[in-house]
Amino acid sequence: EKVGFRSVEEKKSLEILLKDKPLDRGKLKQFCLRFCLPAAYRNLIWKLLLGVVPVHVECHAFVMDQRKQEYNDLLRALNVMRIIDSCTSKPQVFLAMWLLQTGNFTYDINLIDEKGFVPIVQSVMQFFDDETDVYWIAKSFYDNVHKFQTDVPKLIECSHNLLEKEDPDLYKHLQKI
Repeated sequence: EKVGFRSVEEKKSLEILLKDKPLDRGKLKQFCLRFCLPAAYRNLIWKLLLGVVPVHVECHAFVMDQRKQEYNDLLRALNVMRIIDSCTSKPQVFLAMWLLQTGNFTYDINLIDEKGFVPIVQSVMQFFDDETDVYWIAKSFYDNVHKFQTDVPKLIECSHNLLEKEDPDLYKHLQKI
């Protein structure tokens, strides 16, 4: 394990999973939960798990070509509308692209004050070089996070109920704080 044998086995296991037709997102998720993801496969696995590319490998090139075209169209539209220029930071450009794509763009929007999408883009930019990949991975990641935000109050309520049942003393103590 310390001399790298385990990582070789993990890499082989991942390569076997990537030979499935179609790819099994569930198995790939389990692999990512149990093992460190080799850097060489990180881009592909993130795109698969976030739904940027489909599970059918033969469609990947076509889908990514379409994604690249859409990326370029959004970028061109923002340049033509003079929303962005060469001084606009990449995270702000990607935010404007996402807002335009989702139909939430307004001319009075402040691209600098946004606090959700931009930090995700900044984080993704540290791991991926291709701007198209950065945009689509960040967009899909943000959309997934945003989907689960509405469930947070339900999760808090369920946690309270479970804690009240399982450990009433701790529950009462936490209520006092």
